[in-house]
Amino acid sequence: MEREKTIVGGLLLLQLILWLGFLVHRSPRFPGSLAGGVLAVSGALLVIVPPLVYSAIKRVAFFKRIVTGKIRLSTLLSWHVYTSVAGSILAILHTAHRFESNLGIALTAMMLLTVFSGFVGRYFLG
Repeated sequence: MEREKTIVGGLLLLQLILWLGFLVHRSPRFPGSLAGGVLAVSGALLVIVPPLVYSAIKRVAFFKRIVTGKIRLSTLLSWHVYTSVAGSILAILHTAHRFESNLGIALTAMMLLTVFSGFVGRYFLG
């Protein structure tokens, strides 16, 4: 658990450094490019799919019986944590530090707050 906390904390620090990159770098065309689109879709899938799968397995008895016989619920939670942090890093890379719209700024801030609150909930309140 302590090793996982250190790894995820390091990934969150990387995410913060990437986010602060807007002070020195901006790329107005990258978010709309093919590479930016691939990062966006990949990040969105990593942030959305694993939490939905984890929640369904945790709350639906039928799924829980089937899956937890093969994979422990704590392993699924770790998978959810790692994929969510990786997805949010990909999303920050997708923005290319182009924070020009209020909606983009609000979505980025909410994503950062959500990932940070998940980190605090998992490793400090547990």
